[in-house]
Amino acid sequence: MSVFEQQKPQSCNNPECYLCWLRKMECYTISLPVEIKSIGRVCELKLYDILREVSEVSGVNIDEILSLSRKEKICIARQMFCYIATENKKWTQKQIGAAIRRDHSTVIHSRSVVEDMLNTKQQEYVSLACQLGLVINN
Repeated sequence: MSVFEQQKPQSCNNPECYLCWLRKMECYTISLPVEIKSIGRVCELKLYDILREVSEVSGVNIDEILSLSRKEKICIARQMFCYIATENKKWTQKQIGAAIRRDHSTVIHSRSVVEDMLNTKQQEYVSLACQLGLVINN
């Protein structure tokens, strides 16, 4: 059972449920010729799928990623989500920020932080990036 399935029912049909809204949004859906580790095939990918994957790999649940918490583990997961989503160049920074209830400037800053940390080989970032299947240049 995935981390998300433990948190909320698959389709709660609550009109105020943010995650159900995000799952259904067509503007947050694209087709990418990439293979996501947990999915294992080329498919239609949503920001929600990236959020779920980062949540499962990092051990931080989705509600924590969406929260205002500044705990290091949560921030790293949130920043990695922004980095992966901006790598695809299919969503605007505003759309990515909206997915995690943040401003576009948070997305810009998160991408910058992850790039710097991967370049300086910071263990937490490199470890999470490798678990997510990202290619890190030496």
